[in-house]
Amino acid sequence: MDIFRNRLRLFVVFPLLTILASCAGPLEDSPGISGIGGSDLIGTWRFVSMEARSPRGEAIYPYGEHIYGRLIYTAEGLMSVLLMNPDRPKFASDDPLAGTPEEIEAAYRGFDAYCGSFEVDMDRATVTHHIQASKFPNWVGTDQVRSFEIQDGRLKLKADIETRGETWKFEADLERVLAAK
Repeated sequence: MDIFRNRLRLFVVFPLLTILASCAGPLEDSPGISGIGGSDLIGTWRFVSMEARSPRGEAIYPYGEHIYGRLIYTAEGLMSVLLMNPDRPKFASDDPLAGTPEEIEAAYRGFDAYCGSFEVDMDRATVTHHIQASKFPNWVGTDQVRSFEIQDGRLKLKADIETRGETWKFEADLERVLAAK
C-alpha cells in the first residue's frame, strides 16, 4: 500500500500542486496582452457547457453535463483553466491518498487544469494557450489553439483535439463572471 501511495503522490498530488503553484505568479516569458488584441477576453469566465464530437458524430460531455470550471485571462497575458465534473464519485475514504485505483482514475478523468500564457490573433479569431503546466503531462510546452467568438457576454471556444486516436471537435460555451477593471 505504501508503494501505491507514493505513486499517487508522484502522479496525481504533486503535479496538481505544481500546476497551482505555477499559475500563481508571473511567467518570465509572458507576452502581455498589450498590442496583441482581444482585450474582450480579459477577465474570468464560467463554463456553461462543453461537448466533444467524434468524426462519426458521437457526442460526449468530457466533464459531465453539469460541468464546473473557470477560465481566467489576465491583462498581463497569463491564462489558467480548471475543469471538473461535479458529479464525479467521491472516495470511500476522506484521506486523499487512500483512493483505490478505480477512484483515482475516475477523479483524474473528471478533472483538468492547465495554465501558461496566451496570445490572440484577431484576424483568425484564435487564442493560443502556451501551456507551461498541465494535469496532462503531454501538453506541457505545447501550444493549444482555440477559435473564439464573444457575443452578449458569452464566449464560445472551439478546438480540434486528438482523443481516442481521432480528431474530435470540442466546443465550450462560457459566460463572463468578472470583467477586467
